[in-house]
Amino acid sequence: GSYGYYLSDILRSQTKEFSFIDVGANQGLYSILAGKNPHCKSVLSFEPIDETYDFLTRNIAINSVGDTCRAFKKAIDNVAETKEINFDSSHTGVTTLAGEHVSTGSMKEIETVDCNFLNEVFSDLNEDVFLKVDVEGYEQTVLNELFKAEKSSLIRGVFYEVDVQWVDPAELEALLRTHGFTHFEKIGVSDTHYDIFATK
Repeated sequence: GSYGYYLSDILRSQTKEFSFIDVGANQGLYSILAGKNPHCKSVLSFEPIDETYDFLTRNIAINSVGDTCRAFKKAIDNVAETKEINFDSSHTGVTTLAGEHVSTGSMKEIETVDCNFLNEVFSDLNEDVFLKVDVEGYEQTVLNELFKAEKSSLIRGVFYEVDVQWVDPAELEALLRTHGFTHFEKIGVSDTHYDIFATK
């Protein structure tokens, strides 16, 4: 909930049909908020860690959004394979494939997918899409792969985390600008760790 109400307000306030892609869904707060909006056609939630995925799927069921939300126990990467990920059971929100940034936690095997898989699961999308990417330093790789997908042009808004110890915010902005994003709103007062909502 450290995002505050910014993203939740966006998801709740949509009054025309939309879909939501939640990359790094964790236990599903934003997936559920999107799924509760009657204008939301579909939610695609990606969470690769077994324990966290179990929380995600239970939360989706408890909140009665299973008809809208599809959860995938997978991480998005530039290659489809079995891979090790750094996982800290005391703070599931810092799970990352950017292993060079993390010195604590343990390693777990996960399944990664690339744009070929994304093309399959995005095939039914026909409305505006909002995207949240919270992957602890792996944002550039994930965004690059997402924008290879055939229906990525439907993405109208991208909410992503910036930690300047892990990513270059100028590189992320340049990548998004090449895909038509022109407006970048900063959320948070810190100059080193904040969120951005990019729109076309």
